Amino acid sequence: MESSNNKNFKNNVKESCRKIANEGLGRKKVFTTTPTYRNMSDNGNTSSDDGLQMKPNVNASTVPHITITNEDSSKTTTNNDELKDKNDIKDVDKLTVEDINVGEIKRNISMPTNLKTITDKNTILKENFDNDATINKVFSISSDYIETINKDDTVLNWLTIEKLPNIEHYRQTVQRNINRRPSMGELILGKDLIAQGKSYADLEKQGSESKIIDNGNIVVENGGNRFKKEKVKLNFFKGVYIPSYTNIVGTLLYLRMGFVAGQAGILGGVGIVTFSSFVLAITALSLSGISSNGKHQAGGLYYILSRSLGPHFGGSIGIIFSIANVGMAGLLLVGIAELISDLLVEAGYPLLTNAKINDIRIFGSTLLCLLMLVSYAGPGVNDTLTTIFHSSYYLSFLDWVIGTFFPVNDYQFIRGVTGYSWQTAKANMLPEFRNDNTFITVFGVFFPGFTGMMAGVMFADNLQDPGRDVPLGLFTSLGTTFIMYIIGVIASGATMLRDASGIESPKMDNNSMNWIPPECSFNNTCRYGIMNFYPVAELEAAWRPLVIAGMFGMTISSTITNLDQGPINFYAVCKDSLFPHLKYFAKLGKGDIPRRSYILLSFLTLGLIIYGDLNSINNVVTNLFMASYLLVNYACFDASFVNSPGWRPQFPYYNKWIALFGAILCAICMLLISIWTTGLIIIFFLFTYGYMYYLRPDVNWGDSHQAHLYINALHSLQKLTNTEIHVKNYRPQILLLSGNPASRLPLIDFANSITKGDSLLIAGHVIPYYHNERTYSIMKMLETKMNNFLHNNRIKAFYMPLLNIKLRNGVQNFFQISGLGKLKPNVLILGFKSNWKLVDVKNIEEINDYVGMLRDAFLNNYGVGILRDSDDSFDFSQVLTELDVYKVYNGLHSRRSSSVKDGIANLSSLHTPSKIKTLLEKTLNNPSNDIERKLSTVAKAQKQMIDIFNDEKLFNRIYKSSQNSMINLGFEYSSSEFQLGVNLKDDEKSDINSMPLKKNSHISMSQMVRQVKQNRLSFKRKSDTEISLPDKETIEKINKYRIKPKNPIIDVWWLFDDGGLTLLIPHLLRLPKSYLEGATLRVFTLASSQACTHADEQQMAALLSQFRIECKDVKVIEDISKKPHNSTIKEFETIISKWKVNSNTTEDVEKGFITPTAAHHQKKRTYRELRMRELLLQHSKNSNLIAITLPVPREGIPSSLYMAWLDMLTKDLPPTLMIRGNQTSVLTFYS
Repeated sequence: MESSNNKNFKNNVKESCRKIANEGLGRKKVFTTTPTYRNMSDNGNTSSDDGLQMKPNVNASTVPHITITNEDSSKTTTNNDELKDKNDIKDVDKLTVEDINVGEIKRNISMPTNLKTITDKNTILKENFDNDATINKVFSISSDYIETINKDDTVLNWLTIEKLPNIEHYRQTVQRNINRRPSMGELILGKDLIAQGKSYADLEKQGSESKIIDNGNIVVENGGNRFKKEKVKLNFFKGVYIPSYTNIVGTLLYLRMGFVAGQAGILGGVGIVTFSSFVLAITALSLSGISSNGKHQAGGLYYILSRSLGPHFGGSIGIIFSIANVGMAGLLLVGIAELISDLLVEAGYPLLTNAKINDIRIFGSTLLCLLMLVSYAGPGVNDTLTTIFHSSYYLSFLDWVIGTFFPVNDYQFIRGVTGYSWQTAKANMLPEFRNDNTFITVFGVFFPGFTGMMAGVMFADNLQDPGRDVPLGLFTSLGTTFIMYIIGVIASGATMLRDASGIESPKMDNNSMNWIPPECSFNNTCRYGIMNFYPVAELEAAWRPLVIAGMFGMTISSTITNLDQGPINFYAVCKDSLFPHLKYFAKLGKGDIPRRSYILLSFLTLGLIIYGDLNSINNVVTNLFMASYLLVNYACFDASFVNSPGWRPQFPYYNKWIALFGAILCAICMLLISIWTTGLIIIFFLFTYGYMYYLRPDVNWGDSHQAHLYINALHSLQKLTNTEIHVKNYRPQILLLSGNPASRLPLIDFANSITKGDSLLIAGHVIPYYHNERTYSIMKMLETKMNNFLHNNRIKAFYMPLLNIKLRNGVQNFFQISGLGKLKPNVLILGFKSNWKLVDVKNIEEINDYVGMLRDAFLNNYGVGILRDSDDSFDFSQVLTELDVYKVYNGLHSRRSSSVKDGIANLSSLHTPSKIKTLLEKTLNNPSNDIERKLSTVAKAQKQMIDIFNDEKLFNRIYKSSQNSMINLGFEYSSSEFQLGVNLKDDEKSDINSMPLKKNSHISMSQMVRQVKQNRLSFKRKSDTEISLPDKETIEKINKYRIKPKNPIIDVWWLFDDGGLTLLIPHLLRLPKSYLEGATLRVFTLASSQACTHADEQQMAALLSQFRIECKDVKVIEDISKKPHNSTIKEFETIISKWKVNSNTTEDVEKGFITPTAAHHQKKRTYRELRMRELLLQHSKNSNLIAITLPVPREGIPSSLYMAWLDMLTKDLPPTLMIRGNQTSVLTFYS
């Protein structure tokens, strides 16, 4: 039976909706209601029985907006808008729950709040509507307001904080962790639980403002407001067709068509045009496929190729394409300057200087300056001029074509113009190459004019629909230019003779009806004809000034495009920081114009103009563009070939094999044009590629290189899994129980000396915490930090964290889940538990777990190695986290002495994160007295030191957060102040390097600075000796397994045959890239009997020779069965006395205690281990590493007794590796 509240609820909703309907409701309406409910924990659970209790007295200023969306969202109004379409909504009584889907309620500050349409501030939605509704609405609630819904209410249990699919959720962001959809923690645990204890990842995401890159536009989000700088979107005609068309045609149509038709003939000329168009068409297919695979940002061709092929190719093509545009701009400017000079001379004006080349330089430089001013004026002026020039070119071309149909006058006829004539066409039909020209050289002259197609993607970031506009614009421009060039070849070849004197009229043989060659053709002195006079269009045009105007217009338009395209590409390269020294040019000026790039490339263009004779670099420019075409085709093929799920181009007509064919075709064309320029380009490409490989820019573009890495790794692993590994190919694949690698550097350095990146090394870290959402996020954060730490320290290992309260259980999980296929660990290495004697008897389970891990490893067919470095622990987390960066900071500022610099060097030798060293060096080199900045620097260093070295503190801080809603795990930026969360000691002096803050205090930087000023604190100049750096001995211990000792010696005590692992590991340690590289190997073994000592030595030497392992000495131990000294026995008894019990129960043995029966049964073995200790002290005291066969932890041996054996065996010795294989051969002497 419905409660009165529920009845009121239903009536209120109906009344509110009726009012809206009466006022008129469009397809998408927004009305405002007042949520008065708090703490809904069952977010997103549509089957929950939890309900909501209505709570009055809610501040109307916190009222969110509820958006009601119909399937047809073409119209949108708010509650304050004029309402239309009154008949679009049905009777409210007929609405059902199925008609209402919960999606998104989002705070919208820009939208005014209006409560006129709400009859009751307690109005809420109810699911018990009638079942006859015919419209589908969407109600969406933001996670910002989920706390307003109470989990005890029973009416709104179907509400959810999940968001509907929205394009805003998929935009590329500057701040990667910006959260516009609910986190998984919120969906699973509920907003109220998340509010009590945020995960570390969530805390790192906090910020009052985030920037979103939206297709080149900057969108600033602040709360619910979004302010967007809209850019004018271009259609295919203005954005693709015009830039591409103007760059393809240019003056080539007017100045080179006669040459092509004369040398190659009409058929050859048509073939050259068709072949060039074919190459461009294939490239256009590939370019359309790439450009339609998602949205692009500013950068033109460089951006498209770099995001597809990666930075290694992208850096090369960015520079190559920028230089190509500079060269093309220079060619065009010199060409138009030469035309101006010729026209002035023709008009009777004298040269400005004594030489024509100087006039060309003056005119070219002047035009360059004018065009640069046009570029600086902005895109508006550019677009206007381009449109005008584009129109003039069509008129001039039409003027030429019409002129070819006009009657020929005497002026034209004596220069070889005959009008359309079959005799002329027949004479020019076939090739007639002169002056060492060939089909290839003619193609090389013609093709540069076809290289401007790439300008079509210069504005890909501003297109309305790149997937549609790019292919449409490219192919229409290609089609247009193809037709125009074909017409140009036919018109030139069919209307003008190859040779004419310019004095006498051409004559025809009346018998053969063929034109008679003039006398000048026999000695190549003719001045006219299509073989000698190139501006055919001027001679045949109906009105010559219009053709000249068209040539000027198209040349200037093409030059402007090249002057724009080069800087845009170059700016994009500099912006990506692929070349760090070019960052200066990654700046935008007024109007978002890369003016620095414009100035640089304009000076390069000016240099080419001053050079004057650009015919020598024509082939270079052409091949630079051909290299761009080649990479476009290869990029399309590569992206298709790797089958990446992210390759989903909107353009469906590309083909990867056609793209590959196009790349090969472009390579052939480059060789045909010029072999030496092709060689130069290849050398330059290899140089930039090598530079990129060495620099390894920190970018992640999701390029095909990543896809190749994945595919190659996956296929190799699959092949490896199906291959039986031969013993010759055995590699020790190590699972290292390193804990936090950053705080146990010696242990992981030792393991890395074995694997050297040539075999698997997993740094396993069992984190003793329970599973929950916060620990998952912290573990993920640790994985990222530690993998970066390993990479920065050149340790080729994989960090693998695992949550488990018990260490042994966690290691058992490692045995089952670590690795993949045949790439699984086969050797477990861990540090010796040096504190086992300090364990309380009540906690003997801790020792049992340690020994149990060894048994588990053997039972899982692992080899086991235990490394001990005397009594030293491998854990330096305490030393590193207690490093007082504040005192270091003040020491650095006190004096710039050599000892201070040594301190920085010591920090570097600790292999600390590079950011810490950089932050401290900034304070050293910063003369500013800005206290706030300096304090923030050292605080950042302290936080990073704790985070990287001590994960326990990190986890403890996270767990404390559940008791305090004001969590501070780092630096939180707000609009008002800079929050500093660091732990400082209370008992430090009140100066700048030790400010009295409470632990876990939340003090702002401004408060800290005020406190400093009030107490009149100032920096005190401390002596260098007061800088709190780790002492030299500690640093040497941390770097022990990185520093190569002099004349190292490795002693191998191969006591029992374990398959050869005891011998193989020391051999690997003496190879290059190890801290014991080149070490002397000495092998010790046990005698089979005292009478066979010499024979045993010979047998061992022969075995080592068969294994091809160099060994200096072989020593056979005869007296292993000798009783150890009483002092040794007494020392051992002292160690185990703590663990002895008087009872003889099996239960005590299982618990790890030493019973009299167990001690008696293991007496002989105990004596053997003690005797072995004496032999180790006798023979290997001065070696750099001892490798000895590890005793087997058999069942029934008390764990405390076993640990006592290991302790005595390795006590007071150099670094000792106790190792045993899994009884499987890892060595062979067969080839």
